[in-house]
Amino acid sequence: MNTMDAMELTRTTLLLGAFVLLAGAYAVLFTRGRVTGNPHYLKAGYFFHALQWVATLFLLLQTPLDVGWKLLILGSCIASLAIPHLTWIFLEKMHRQEINP
Repeated sequence: MNTMDAMELTRTTLLLGAFVLLAGAYAVLFTRGRVTGNPHYLKAGYFFHALQWVATLFLLLQTPLDVGWKLLILGSCIASLAIPHLTWIFLEKMHRQEINP
């Protein structure tokens, strides 16, 4: 088990907060881009997802988190790219069924 001093705890906490905020920004901008049909929102969303990868790399390489937590963070970053796409596909299918039962 790794231990953290106050500075490592603060740095790790800030990186985890950035990780979550960047994932949320990506999801919101992806959705906005799909709803409006504006590719600029999609590009901005992908930019935030790229920044999420930067935060992920810092979390994996620069924090004393145990391997299990690092694997969870890595899996979450991968999943956060797919979740908005899968949700969008599900919503389109659901709405098509409502229109054409």
